[in-house]
Amino acid sequence: MMNDTEKQIAELNKKMDVLLDYVNKQRLQTQAIQDFIDDASIIGKDVYDSTVEELDKRQVELQPEELTQLGVSFLRNVGNFNLMMSTFESLIDLSKDLSPIINESIMDFTKLMADMEAKGYFEFFKALALVGDEVIKRFTAEDLLDLKEKLPRIIDLAKQLSDEKTLLLAEKAVGALQKTDVENPPSMGLFSLITNLNKPGTKKTMGMLLSLSNNMYK
Repeated sequence: MMNDTEKQIAELNKKMDVLLDYVNKQRLQTQAIQDFIDDASIIGKDVYDSTVEELDKRQVELQPEELTQLGVSFLRNVGNFNLMMSTFESLIDLSKDLSPIINESIMDFTKLMADMEAKGYFEFFKALALVGDEVIKRFTAEDLLDLKEKLPRIIDLAKQLSDEKTLLLAEKAVGALQKTDVENPPSMGLFSLITNLNKPGTKKTMGMLLSLSNNMYK
C-alpha cells in the first residue's frame, strides 16, 4: 500500500515539475514580450516626438482625420499595392532577362557608329548640312513654289537625260573636253580650218550640230 502511494506521489511531483516548468516558460515569454513592447514604446515615442518636432519646425500640420483616412485608404488598397509590387518584381525580372540583349544591342550600335565615322558618314552629313544651309539662303518661299510648278517638266527632262543616247553623247562630250586644252587652244588659220573641215570627225561633228539645229527648231 505504501509503495503505491509513493509511486502516486512521485508521479504527482513529476507532473507538478512539468507544470511549474511550463508556467515558468510562459512567464519568461510574457516577460520578453512585455520587454519588447516597452522597448518598442520607448522607440515609438522617441520617433513620434522627433517627427512632431521636425514637422513643427517645417510648419507642417497633420490632422488626425487625415491620417485616419490615409490608413483606411491604405488598407482598402492593399490588393492594389500587392499587384503593383508584383508588377514591379516582374519588371525587375524582365530587365534582368533583357540586360544581355540590351547590352549586345548597345555594343552593336556603338560598332555601327564607329564604322560610320570611319567611313566618313558624319563628315558627309556635316557637309550636306552646310549645302542645305546655302540652299536655304539662296532659295525663297516663292522660288520653291515656282520650282513646284516646274517640277513635272524637270522630272520629264531628267528622264530624257537618262536616255542611253543622251548619256553616250554626254560621255563623249566630257571625254573630248578633258582632252582639250581650254586655256590655251591651238591657233588655227584659214588653211588649217579648211583642212580640218575635210576630216571625217569634223564632218560628223558638223553634221550632228546641223541635225541638232534642224530638230531643235522644227
